[in-house]
Amino acid sequence: MSRLVAAVMSLGATALVLAATGAADTSATLPYTAGAFNSCNGELVEVQGMIHTTMGSTIDANGTHSHVTVNLVGVKGVAPVSGARYVESDTQTETSNFSFDGASEANVVETRILNRLGEDGTLDDFRYHVRAHLTMNSNGVVTVDRTENQIDCN
Repeated sequence: MSRLVAAVMSLGATALVLAATGAADTSATLPYTAGAFNSCNGELVEVQGMIHTTMGSTIDANGTHSHVTVNLVGVKGVAPVSGARYVESDTQTETSNFSFDGASEANVVETRILNRLGEDGTLDDFRYHVRAHLTMNSNGVVTVDRTENQIDCN
């Protein structure tokens, strides 16, 4: 099972729970600590800051519609080996539509940027962009499963 299918199923289950409870959009900001790998220069960066998430769903005559947005806020870090300082940003948006006849579609767009501070002319700023789309018919058959990835080093 592709990661997108798993993400759609998880998002759909969450959306159905929210919609069934009549929940309005929800929002949370929590501490964030992670390891970020810079594919441009091979550095592992220990980052920390905040992660902000919003989630919501609606039900209408066509089915359930949901959205999730995740953003990193004020995330900075240091590469333990080189001591280089970094700033990381990430924005991810997920939308899905589930019709009452069982058909569904989902879209995910993410852009992650890891900028090394104190430029020295090397291509060490990492940018990752992914766009994914999934469509499933009312028989549960996936009819579109497309993912586009792009990595840039600047």
